[in-house]
Amino acid sequence: MKKLMRMVVLCVVLALSLTIGAYAAESSPLSIEAEDVSAASTELTIRVRLTAPVTDGVFRFHYDAEQLKLLSVSSPDPDTAELNGPAGAEGLSAGAKLPAGQIKAAFVYDETGAAGDTVLECRFQITGTARTFTF
Repeated sequence: MKKLMRMVVLCVVLALSLTIGAYAAESSPLSIEAEDVSAASTELTIRVRLTAPVTDGVFRFHYDAEQLKLLSVSSPDPDTAELNGPAGAEGLSAGAKLPAGQIKAAFVYDETGAAGDTVLECRFQITGTARTFTF
């Protein structure tokens, strides 16, 4: 009977965590903005900005590592941030490095970050021929 109760509790916890994750994905207070890239461009800068006031957050995004090489990351507006990405990029936090094509950021404001604040800025070298990129 105890095993059955443990299984029921585990299933309820898993169901709730899936529901919370799905809700968070639909109501993200973040947006990604990129500068226009011309045929002669060799670099690309993107900014992840708040679209609503928040005090903290964690997010991960992916990019095509065959088309872009991460050069640097920074978190200009939050009071503290931990930035993880592929080895070799400037501005990464100490600790585990992610494979090429992935960036993970955790950030905290002492007060509340405002809509429009830049949470993360990434500078890439364009290594492929594409001029349209998906993040």
